[in-house]
Amino acid sequence: MADELVKAYKLTYGTKGKVPHMAQLVISVIAAAVGWFFAAQFLSSWLAFAIMIAVLGLAVFKFEKPSWECEEV
Repeated sequence: MADELVKAYKLTYGTKGKVPHMAQLVISVIAAAVGWFFAAQFLSSWLAFAIMIAVLGLAVFKFEKPSWECEEV
């Protein structure tokens, strides 16, 4: 056992996704429209909040690219 070679590995998890500029533009336009409708009192505050959370959540889940990296230590 004393002469046994032991290797150690480091496993890390990260995301490498970025939201494209066109998607950022679409999100910004939706946010402006929701803000305008909220200011004009067409939307309640809870509905405006729910719409924005849904839009941002979809963007995060669509463009996130998870990756595992394994390296020898």
